[in-house]
Amino acid sequence: MTSDNLESSEPSPLLFSVVKILSDNGLRKTLKRLRKETKCKKLKEKHLPEEIKNADFNKMVSALFKKRKRSQNKTERKTKKPEESSKVLNGFVKSSKGLESTIEESKQSDSGNSQASDNSGPNQNESDAPTSGVPFRRIQDEVWLNRIEKEELKVNSYKMKNDAFGQKAAEELGSVKGKDFKSQKYKKKRSSWSGSGEITSSVNSFCFYTLTLPKQPIYPKNNSNMENV
Repeated sequence: MTSDNLESSEPSPLLFSVVKILSDNGLRKTLKRLRKETKCKKLKEKHLPEEIKNADFNKMVSALFKKRKRSQNKTERKTKKPEESSKVLNGFVKSSKGLESTIEESKQSDSGNSQASDNSGPNQNESDAPTSGVPFRRIQDEVWLNRIEKEELKVNSYKMKNDAFGQKAAEELGSVKGKDFKSQKYKKKRSSWSGSGEITSSVNSFCFYTLTLPKQPIYPKNNSNMENV
């Protein structure tokens, strides 16, 4: 087809729609480029048919994208459902090689477990009855205390626990208040464990008394006496 034929012939509706889209978006330079390439002077807004003039391509494109999103969401939901259904339950085996299912075996095993639990129910209640309300202990005192022969080793507490010295320290601490309480408490604890004896509140520092000099001088006033000396 020659250039004369292109200029004389009417452009296709596709080209008219392209002109409509470019003019709506304000792309004038691209319209000129399109006319030069096609060599068709009718590619203008004047020559657009009424159907294309009244059409709104932006709405059409947005509607198409919405339909695509809806279709994608539907496909995702469809793919999720078989994945959920393909989950393997406890006691079942999923095989991709077409092996036989283990539904009947699992039912039999479940029934056997239920019978065993029914039989062991009263025994469990009997064993749980005495231990109810007793706190859990990882180390059982009865087991390892029976193995120890010496009774001295069984008691691992401080011998002088409630002696008069400890009671006195507690009474003294009762009168201490404020910031000094913590320091005094640790002092008394250390002294009680190290066995330093009684805690005294007396002052251990000593006072140096000032020496009073005599009012009269020690040496004689007479110079003659000093010379004789």
